[in-house]
Amino acid sequence: MAFLYAKILFVDQCKGRSSSCPGLAEQFSVPKHARAIALKCSELGEGGEDTENPSPRLKPRGRLAQTVSKYFASWSERDLDECIQYFAPDVVITDTFFEEPFVGIEGARELLKESKNLFPDSFRFVLDSMTDGDTRVAAKWHVESNGGRIPNANGMSFWTASEDGLIASEYTVVEPVLKIGNSVRLFYKAFGPFFKQ
Repeated sequence: MAFLYAKILFVDQCKGRSSSCPGLAEQFSVPKHARAIALKCSELGEGGEDTENPSPRLKPRGRLAQTVSKYFASWSERDLDECIQYFAPDVVITDTFFEEPFVGIEGARELLKESKNLFPDSFRFVLDSMTDGDTRVAAKWHVESNGGRIPNANGMSFWTASEDGLIASEYTVVEPVLKIGNSVRLFYKAFGPFFKQ
């Protein structure tokens, strides 16, 4: 939820409003910690649809943010060996697209190989915005193919760093292809009272 708030504030700032001016953040009572995330995002800028450089306008300064940026660039080139060098030996990768987490370098390699086989070479993963952290990073990203943005191909990822600055953990949430929000809301509206008993 904090990242959603951060995105609201980030979008608000990208429209040219000062953080001291009333905007979406104030309308939605955005918590202070989410505002801090958004301010970090706004310091970095936004990525863009430049397939030569997957996130050309992002200029991370934080140690982990730089690692994540390099990881995204190497993943877009499908350079698995380079990708692997950014992970700590005991990395834990949780991707909501898969049922179980991927653990360790071999787990990371398995995930990357599966993903490489799943996605065509034309797919590029582009960072839209990200926090600029040394030990923790959050990012919003999307997928492009042949220079065009793919509908419903968005996600958010969260990383933590090991002591030596490598990726110790990754948690990725992928936008669902099927939008079932209305069905879930109707389900809880109809059956919610039974859960309270």
